[in-house]
Amino acid sequence: MKNYLTLFSVICCFLLTYAQQPKEGLYQSADGAYHFSLKNLSDSSIEVTETNMTSVYNKSGNAYQHSIPKYAHFMMRVISPTEMVAFKTNTNQETKYTWIGNTTLSEEDRKILVMPLLPVPAVVEAIQSIAGGLEQKAVSAIDSAVSLSDTPAMATELGFLAIKAGDEKLARKAALRALQFSALYPQARVLASRVALLGGRLDEAKKAIEELDAKTPEVAVVRAVLAYETLDGSELGSAIEAMGELPQKHPDYISFATMPSVVTGLELPTPDKLEPMAQPSIPWGELVAVDAALTLGDLALAEKLTTAWGEGASRPVYALRLSRLRRYQDKLDDADKLSGIALEQGSTTVSVLTERVWVLMAKNQPGPARDLISKYPSLLGPLAGWLRMYVDAKGGRAPEARAKAAQLDPPPDEAPLLLRVVAARALAVTKDRRAKGYVALLQKKLKKHPEVLKAADELK
Repeated sequence: MKNYLTLFSVICCFLLTYAQQPKEGLYQSADGAYHFSLKNLSDSSIEVTETNMTSVYNKSGNAYQHSIPKYAHFMMRVISPTEMVAFKTNTNQETKYTWIGNTTLSEEDRKILVMPLLPVPAVVEAIQSIAGGLEQKAVSAIDSAVSLSDTPAMATELGFLAIKAGDEKLARKAALRALQFSALYPQARVLASRVALLGGRLDEAKKAIEELDAKTPEVAVVRAVLAYETLDGSELGSAIEAMGELPQKHPDYISFATMPSVVTGLELPTPDKLEPMAQPSIPWGELVAVDAALTLGDLALAEKLTTAWGEGASRPVYALRLSRLRRYQDKLDDADKLSGIALEQGSTTVSVLTERVWVLMAKNQPGPARDLISKYPSLLGPLAGWLRMYVDAKGGRAPEARAKAAQLDPPPDEAPLLLRVVAARALAVTKDRRAKGYVALLQKKLKKHPEVLKAADELK
């Protein structure tokens, strides 16, 4: 009899787990860092709205499975009507979520919320607005909630939402509030780093993540962006590796799967893949997409993508890309202003210095270009010699340029694309005997790249 009772109990528990539905509303992870809102679509499916996407999960056994086949390894299991566990079938990692409130509240309900829950309605509204492409509505909701947040976790969550909505100033406001609560809270430091990146302050971003676990996905995002901006291929590979399968399987991380191609100029995505990537909700997606469009020589697409930046185009990392576009469009006064912003207001990188040299030479100012190269020999590394060679050849010092050319070997295919196109233009303008073959190799792979086209013209 005892065995029958035990079996009956097990069967009842199984059926209860199998059949029960989760409670609709907002769920929060145990550490307070992640949220999603849940809606029951039917007895066998749920709708989950995260910070930047809405997904449907269908019941599969005693769990719910993502409805899109390529994401079928994403699962959610109901522990109780107010508790859920998110997990992936190919890993042992699980994240527990607990129901914390309804997604819609009446004005009377809002008035009686205790202080820690006051921002919750705004968080839900922001998540749903971002998922629906209503960034301005999301910004208004986030802004109303930042001053109500009274924990570093909530302030940090609002800051990341502000980044996904494309508002750097609001993200900075949330980051400062989070750090006021706890300067050591890891997620707040990651947020501060992300805000610094958007402002082009790479050194500040790097400092913010010091002493944090370099292999966590959140920190790996910052590491990857820093490596991408500084053309550090080895560090970029290491950071992307720390993200695991996310760059290949999660749409929010597609920019990181594309970064190595843009740095090397190899296996670039087709233009139709770039516009979906150019979203504020995708880390560095707007910039990677424009970089790829410029490398492909698709200036019309680059113009379309940069137009969406609005006032944000004045931020140094954005101004750098817009300077390239304006220079390719022969709008040199605009390029002069934008490259100056990138150099003076952001961190100094090889890409920033190279763009500034190109603009100065396009405006026939070899003197300032030489001075800039001489100021940063260590930072420029191998680029310094090629840039100096180009400036000398175009600036009335052809003999010196030819002498420099004899001392340099053209960069190999494994070198960053920036170094290879600078070398191609330098060889072309000095009429070096290796120039024709080197430019031809680049043309074969990147026939519409504006710098490669300029190198071809300079061969004539």
